[in-house]
Amino acid sequence: GLQAKRVFAVRLVGQRMEAERVNFAGRQVLDIPFYNRSYFGDQNPSRGHYWAQFIDNDVTFAQVEMRWHFWKILDATVFTDFGRVWEDVYDFDAWKQTTNSDWHNSWGFGMRFKMIPNMMMRLDYGFSPENPGGLFYVAAWHTF
Repeated sequence: GLQAKRVFAVRLVGQRMEAERVNFAGRQVLDIPFYNRSYFGDQNPSRGHYWAQFIDNDVTFAQVEMRWHFWKILDATVFTDFGRVWEDVYDFDAWKQTTNSDWHNSWGFGMRFKMIPNMMMRLDYGFSPENPGGLFYVAAWHTF
């Protein structure tokens, strides 16, 4: 039943980009290609947001899941993800000026189908204030 075989999983991530500074439009910026910048959104860092819905140099986020063994090869989960992107995560003035609206969150539920050892299918449905209708994700690996 729901009272047995439970797992409470938490993942905390902080990612910092380092690169040379270059002059761009009269401003010193990190020389990081757009496609290599940190992002928040998609099925890994934030189910409930589109891929790279929020993008900048650095990112911090957390994921929390409660997982239950439901039946034979089937597990169920509920989750919440929250985080934000930063121009410079080491800018402590930016941390001081951060408000609740700077952090983005999502929540939802999912099912896990255990196929063979070390292989499973994951179905998640995530909601967020930016996407209240929800987004559906299908993957062949664990979230974390």
